[in-house]
Amino acid sequence: MVQQKSVAGTPADPSAPQSNSQGKGFPFRTVAANTGRAALVGVISGGVAGLLAGGIGSRVAMRIVAAAGGASIQGLETEAEAIVGDITAGGTLFLIIFGGAVLGGFGGLTYVAARSWLPGHIRLRAPLYGLFMTFVAAVFLLDKHNPDFLKLGHPVLSVTLFAVIPFLYGVIQVPVAGWLERKLPPARPSVTPAMLYTLASLVLLAPVL
Repeated sequence: MVQQKSVAGTPADPSAPQSNSQGKGFPFRTVAANTGRAALVGVISGGVAGLLAGGIGSRVAMRIVAAAGGASIQGLETEAEAIVGDITAGGTLFLIIFGGAVLGGFGGLTYVAARSWLPGHIRLRAPLYGLFMTFVAAVFLLDKHNPDFLKLGHPVLSVTLFAVIPFLYGVIQVPVAGWLERKLPPARPSVTPAMLYTLASLVLLAPVL
């Protein structure tokens, strides 16, 4: 059977598929859905990591520092206007929810932006991202000249404990983000998924915006 070839000047077969030479324009819905989904993964995984490492972890670190300082530092006021040895439900909830989960969720977007440069295997990705977050905290967040480190005694212990917190944050966030990537429905170029993912991310980020 001989395949027929088109001849110049012959009208095109209207039943043949037409090539889209002009393109479909910018795929806004696809980009919005993918961006919203990635942001949601970052916010939720960062919130979980922040709750555990930043909230609960920082409270545990404070108790260790207070216990190591002994009776001489009990009742002292810190730079944050907290009283050493005075544990309140309101202060604990604020630390865990806002200082941990909310700020952790906002910081979770860092992982979404940096994950393409990290190794694929979780055993390498998690500790490397933890080290990266420790570096970020040391440069931008941790005040090495804070008088509390000297006032409360054992400055090396204090700095070490609070340096471990961002490392644990990174180590926890990576597997949680991987689990969410597998469980969340894939982003589709339709209005509903794009709006839902984007709206959910904005709602979760609202407390820090």
